[in-house]
Order: sequence, then structure tokens, then C-alpha cells
Amino acid sequence: MNKNVKKEIYHIHDKSYKDLYSKKEIAVDLLKNFVNKEITKGLKPEDLTLVNKSYIHQIMKNQKVI
Repeated sequence: MNKNVKKEIYHIHDKSYKDLYSKKEIAVDLLKNFVNKEITKGLKPEDLTLVNKSYIHQIMKNQKVI
């Protein structure tokens, strides 16, 4: 996992997703496939900045995954 991404992992799949999306090339590919091409046409990995944040709502942090 990217050394800059060190957060507590709450669910079994969180580590995989956090590792996957910490790679700029993968993030650019994801954006180019799911966001309007006019917006992402010139996007390059070096344009992105990794932000080590969690956007999980406090209520969801305590939920069990079935």
C-alpha cells in the first residue's frame, strides 16, 4: 500500500480500495472511464495530488458489513 496512505481500516475491502486508488495511474483511468470525456481529456497522473483523507460518514464507520 502507498506509504502516504496510513489510516485505520474499518472493513475488509477498505485496504484494497485505498491501495488501488492511491495509484495515480489507476485513478486517472477510473476518471477517464466514468467522467465526461470533455472534462478528463487532458488529465494526466502528475496532475493529481494524493490527499490522505477518509470520507466515511461517522454513522457508517460503526456499521457491520454482512
